[in-house]
Amino acid sequence: MKRLLGQWGLWCLFLIGTAAHAQFGTQTKSRVASGEVSLMARLILPETPLAQKPPVVIIVHGSGRRGNWTSYQPLISRFSRQGLAVVFFDKRGTGASGGRFLKVATETSKEVFDILSDDVVAVAEWTKRQAGIDTTRIGVLGFSQGGWIAPLAACKSDLIKFSIMISGPICSLGHETLFSELAGDARGKEPVDWEEINTKLRAFNADRGFDSEEYVTQLAIPSLWLFGEKDTSMPVTFSKQNLDTILARAPERPFKYIVYPNANHSLYDVDTKERIPYGRDVRQWLLSELY
Repeated sequence: MKRLLGQWGLWCLFLIGTAAHAQFGTQTKSRVASGEVSLMARLILPETPLAQKPPVVIIVHGSGRRGNWTSYQPLISRFSRQGLAVVFFDKRGTGASGGRFLKVATETSKEVFDILSDDVVAVAEWTKRQAGIDTTRIGVLGFSQGGWIAPLAACKSDLIKFSIMISGPICSLGHETLFSELAGDARGKEPVDWEEINTKLRAFNADRGFDSEEYVTQLAIPSLWLFGEKDTSMPVTFSKQNLDTILARAPERPFKYIVYPNANHSLYDVDTKERIPYGRDVRQWLLSELY
């Protein structure tokens, strides 16, 4: 996992690059109980919906403390313009949500991700009661660290009917941390050969912590992964291989992944610095899988 500032440096670049284009349709704001914690949630209806009652995606946060409405507005606008309804909630301990912000380490990752996925399930239950959306088409949209949490939430709740992961790992937290160090993501580290990195990941035998592969294996809902081939935070090749193994064992699973050849963790082209227009791919996939 990226260290907090490192990861949010990339996501802030993504957000700043889209800030001028934030626009939404109708918004509904409410408090949602997740156990003893009160979360601030919003439903954003698109001005031009994908369907008469649009499908809805629940944003599942990446790491860091900036898991609040202000940070995510431009990104939410992108999906709203694709005709999707979007549900966003301030991460616990940030913005207007209560509770304590939970840091993630390998040794605590199973406990922390269990709690954070329960927050997503609570928001899904709130979403089911909202008007103006297709409540039979509620999905999760996980970014980076959210790619661990979203499959776990989907395994917990029958309300979640599809999942989209952007730069989301299909591996353990221990593997991802090792990859970040080897690939040059951690400060002061120099990149090494990609093939050598993958060999070391396969040989890794230390504490792995939470492993999303276990829950992806259990998924039976349409699921899409978007990867950047030049990602130095998350092991794309390793994750693809794990997903290919799952599909080889169960080819009927409605899974798909797209790799953008020159994209980084935030799905920006590493040479041109331009954002990859992945929203169009998400829209096309949703139309093919849900309608």
